[in-house]
Amino acid sequence: MGSPVAVGVQRYALNMSTTESYTLKKSGKTRYRVRYRTVDNRPTVKSSFETKEEAAAWAATHLLAKRNGTATSPARRKLLVGSFVQLHVNRTVGLSPSTIANRQSIAGTWVLPDWANKTVGNAEKDGTADVNRWIEKIARENAQPDTIQKAHGILLASLQLAVGSRAIAVNPATGATLPKIVKRLHEYLTHEEVAELGAAIDPRWKTLIAVLAYCGLRFGELSALRAGQVDLVTRRIHIVRSVTSVAGHMVEGLPKFHKLRKVYFPAFLDDAMASQLEGKGRADLVFAAPRGGFVRLDDWRRRAFNQAKVELNSDRAKRAKATGLFVEPFPAITPHDLRHTAASLSVSAGANIKAIQIMLGHASAAMTLDVYADLFDNDEESVAIALNGQAIGQISPSFWTPAS
Repeated sequence: MGSPVAVGVQRYALNMSTTESYTLKKSGKTRYRVRYRTVDNRPTVKSSFETKEEAAAWAATHLLAKRNGTATSPARRKLLVGSFVQLHVNRTVGLSPSTIANRQSIAGTWVLPDWANKTVGNAEKDGTADVNRWIEKIARENAQPDTIQKAHGILLASLQLAVGSRAIAVNPATGATLPKIVKRLHEYLTHEEVAELGAAIDPRWKTLIAVLAYCGLRFGELSALRAGQVDLVTRRIHIVRSVTSVAGHMVEGLPKFHKLRKVYFPAFLDDAMASQLEGKGRADLVFAAPRGGFVRLDDWRRRAFNQAKVELNSDRAKRAKATGLFVEPFPAITPHDLRHTAASLSVSAGANIKAIQIMLGHASAAMTLDVYADLFDNDEESVAIALNGQAIGQISPSFWTPAS
């Protein structure tokens, strides 16, 4: 290593700039330019200043930007946004196969067509207004609000990589105006409706309906469930794997949030679960497709679940016609609504929020509260009622009456 003085001189040389005049050939006018070094230590020139003061001011501003880390590299400003998008999309550490596939699909469909060939320097120059124009464009092309938010997230993260590499100083995607996602209201079935659905569906899937509606498994977790992960004595289901369809292939991995957990099934399912496991080895799937292998959600929904709903609504329509009375259609549920039903039935049975969080495999109790806030609308009143019931059993209400 050199001496402290030598190191200081070297740093000064890297940061220093010189201002000089030159004459335009055509007009003979005097202009000024600054010779300086970029953040990647390349010598370069900034020209066309009309006065020496303007040149000196620019040089001082550049030096300050280098010192506080906001200076950018002219060469890197010419890099394409598309290269940073690909860099972001190719980062897969800690992501599930389905998340990776979804990110690649959204980037290819909604982000790269408009941003691939634009330089990051021009993206920064055009600013947030240009990002907002792009958001409006893909909205007109029928990108849904949740897709727009994901596409913007990809662009935002990609341009942040450009900021980190000193290609640009400011991320133009920050502060963009995004459409709000209108959350679909949860559909919750009653015990009777769950039984009605179980009776209408192909008998081979009857127990599957019950496990979804009373244990709250995600469909991918249920599809990956193996016989050795179900304990009939303790009524515990060990959730250790999940499966999802990626580009037409079923890919097995860890559950969402990498949360391994135990879920208990109610005693009234003892016989159903025992029958479902009968004759199966520990590695066999509890619920297998008719031809073997994992049950695919899309296929099962179309061939079994939706067909059961059609039959239920047909039966209700016949009942209405026969009685002349209005009969409500069966709730317009999706398979995922059976998971919501498990949460609803658990709340009505008195389960606390932490127990529901563990059952569902949410990242936190706060997430469970956010997703199912509507199930706890009346909690304040029920707490007061419960406190009243406990208190009057031990302390007379007259105790709190003010003395006359």
